[in-house]
Amino acid sequence: MKRVCFLATVLFLVSNIVFATSMQNVATASKEQDITGKELLSKITSSKPTDHMYALGYVSGVYGVLESQGIAPDRAIAERLLETVKKYLEKNKNVLDHPASELVTSALKLHSTGK
Repeated sequence: MKRVCFLATVLFLVSNIVFATSMQNVATASKEQDITGKELLSKITSSKPTDHMYALGYVSGVYGVLESQGIAPDRAIAERLLETVKKYLEKNKNVLDHPASELVTSALKLHSTGK
């Protein structure tokens, strides 16, 4: 069990570093390079481990950017963040064609304010 937790932590940290590096400025990410909320929700709910890790890394990357700006929720855990984003996307299906980075930002900002 300790080994699994350790591996999960390592995977989280590596994915966070990779995605945070590639998404240094979410606000100016071009729409051509971003995925949509629909694509992100598909990856979150997928049974494929690679899709789940992609979604986890994506959300972690956006979280890293928000955290550096002082607007991310405190002591967030990667899986909780992913669940927060999933719930937001499922509740707001009318915006799933928007860039995922904008939707993740909205979900995390709402979470940080407790709404």
